[in-house]
Amino acid sequence: MSSSRWALSGRWGVDDARCGELLTLVVDRASGRVEEVLSGLGSSANAGDLCEQRHGGETSILAPGYVDLHVHGAAGFDFADGSDEAFSVICRHHARFGTTALCATILASSPEATLRAIEVGRQKLGLVGRGARVVGLHLEGPFLAPERAGAQPPEHLRAPDPLLLEELLAAAAGGISLMTLAPELPGALPLVERLVDAGVVVSMGHSSATYEQACAGIAAGCRLGTHAFNAMRGLHHREPGLAGALLTRDELVAEVIADGQHVAAPVLEILWRLKGQRSEPGAADVGHGKLALITDCTAALDAPAGGARLGNTSVQVNDGAVRLPDGTLAGSALTMERAVSGLATMTSASWEAARGAASRTPAALIDAPLGGAEVGAVADLVLYDGEGALEQVFIGGAPQLAAREEEKR
Repeated sequence: MSSSRWALSGRWGVDDARCGELLTLVVDRASGRVEEVLSGLGSSANAGDLCEQRHGGETSILAPGYVDLHVHGAAGFDFADGSDEAFSVICRHHARFGTTALCATILASSPEATLRAIEVGRQKLGLVGRGARVVGLHLEGPFLAPERAGAQPPEHLRAPDPLLLEELLAAAAGGISLMTLAPELPGALPLVERLVDAGVVVSMGHSSATYEQACAGIAAGCRLGTHAFNAMRGLHHREPGLAGALLTRDELVAEVIADGQHVAAPVLEILWRLKGQRSEPGAADVGHGKLALITDCTAALDAPAGGARLGNTSVQVNDGAVRLPDGTLAGSALTMERAVSGLATMTSASWEAARGAASRTPAALIDAPLGGAEVGAVADLVLYDGEGALEQVFIGGAPQLAAREEEKR
């Protein structure tokens, strides 16, 4: 028996051309990639006798792992802490809930703290071990509109500063995948153009931009909207603002927090119909919609007593919502597994499409590794049992400790 290959079986559970097919993916453990794709449960000649382990079966669901573009922390730790321990704990924790890749999100902080977090994050890029891959950094600030700060610390917000931006880019050495800024701020558009030249996806958020100003941001190169409808000008029939641009401009992908707290179910349905649902199911671009599920999760998720915070700001968790003492929403305690469930249960999106919004859409935006049902694909996958419970998570073909298994121990 070879010890270098594993077989993962299940019905393909994402809305692409193979949706619903019973497949067996033979994974080479050394490379962490799919070596063979077999129909059904595979023949004993290649998927059984020659594989050390088998996972899943006829009633299982197999899908790409989730890619979280916007996540701050977990278990009492925040990426802005800028420590090895913070990065390790957060990545391991989110892997338990199906996240196989993430953008470590750093809220507006002092330049010194931001540079420290960037340095640690840069060293983690691309490493595969226990926990979600860090595929990039997401700088949520500091060039944000003060009146739309939300839970961002106002003392760390800055006017667009080309010199500071160059310092951040140099420190990251190509490690910044995303940056959120307010496009209406004086001097913001040249920064957008510089970021695009550096290969960074620019997101509009924490912004009072009018529709016209948002369109100027798109013309400069913005391609994403940060947590749709939150910390931005609301939709008005005479001034649709950034929210209107997110709904109507096909250039933009919209992040959304599908926890039932940040966006009401009817508005989530509008987002799904305009950004996620494709007009021609089965078309060549199926699985690549314009709605990306995120968690915006903070240290509050499974935090020890007194450990619920965003950056250095203490937060309160009540009825699943994470808030500042004044009631302002401050990120979430959401997991990607629950975000998928939220979209599938609060809108007309199928479970397969919801999984696509948590995997294919964000991965395509930042060109991240993604589990797929084709030879050579990175084996970043989630496996659900026949009852829809998360059974196991694979990153580079290596099983992670899923939450359900940990509860049994």
